[in-house]
Amino acid sequence: AVKLLRHYNILPQFVTRAEAARVFRAANREHDFSGSHDTNLHELDYREFLYFMRKLQNAAKARSVNIIDRTKAELAATAIQKKARALQARAQVKKLQAQKSVQELLAEKKIQLSEEDQRKLVLVQAMARRRKEKK
Repeated sequence: AVKLLRHYNILPQFVTRAEAARVFRAANREHDFSGSHDTNLHELDYREFLYFMRKLQNAAKARSVNIIDRTKAELAATAIQKKARALQARAQVKKLQAQKSVQELLAEKKIQLSEEDQRKLVLVQAMARRRKEKK
């Protein structure tokens, strides 16, 4: 998360390292808000990351009250928000591509499956992709 914040010049200008660390720990702890059941305290899963980005945006906005040049703080909050939205959009595109590939595969093989079975097949493919990405 720190590398991401430094890459987008958010860390030194709009939030401090201590604020980022506090928000990171909060995102990892507060599973009720993120909807995650991950127990790894050293990395964030997708839902924890989105929660982290929202909280970081709030921290940047809260800090902007004390900053004379408010436009920089607003730009940081906007950059954080855009990144979170882009990640959500990418996840949605991947999901749609997986559904499309299942339908194409079924049409190619001339297999008739119910919608429920197609959803299960998409889920199995998604799990296989996640395992492959972890390796």
